[in-house]
Amino acid sequence: MGIVKENLATKGFSGGLGDEFVYRQIKNRTHFAKRPKKSSVITPNQQAARERFQQGVYFAKAVLMDPAIREDYATRAKEAGLASAYQTALSDFLKPLKIASIRTDGYLGVVGQPIFIVAADDFKIQTLTVTLQRENGTMIESGPAIKEVSGWVYLAKQANATRAGTKVIVRAKDRPGKEATEERIL
Repeated sequence: MGIVKENLATKGFSGGLGDEFVYRQIKNRTHFAKRPKKSSVITPNQQAARERFQQGVYFAKAVLMDPAIREDYATRAKEAGLASAYQTALSDFLKPLKIASIRTDGYLGVVGQPIFIVAADDFKIQTLTVTLQRENGTMIESGPAIKEVSGWVYLAKQANATRAGTKVIVRAKDRPGKEATEERIL
């Protein structure tokens, strides 16, 4: 897409020029590009993407009715250089939540020892839960992790004499309800 700079003939121009070009106004600048080709057949992936986007629109409109949430998204919009709280809420819905890393080197099976988690989300993770299971699948303990400046930390609440083979399961959930799960076997 091209950008027209300081051209009085096209300043403020939007629309098409024949079947070749389209002009758009984005942030008080004139952009032009080849006219997009429209396909008459919608693939299943395109349909799924359209439905996901529509769900995002519904989410953004619904959550922005709450003044506190609207203020949260408006603040984030300013920080991220986005146009509005609506755009930030929509982006929050569309971008996936992921657990980047689980550090268990400080956990030796003793009460109070930490497990560090780095989870990434476009906006805010609402809850992050850590579950420890034995090799046979029985649960040792489960609970919420605590948010810190550089990530999340979970402090063990039960002694675990047989650390080897212990499965650490981390589940994160954000405001739109997206979930991410990551497992690590010690």
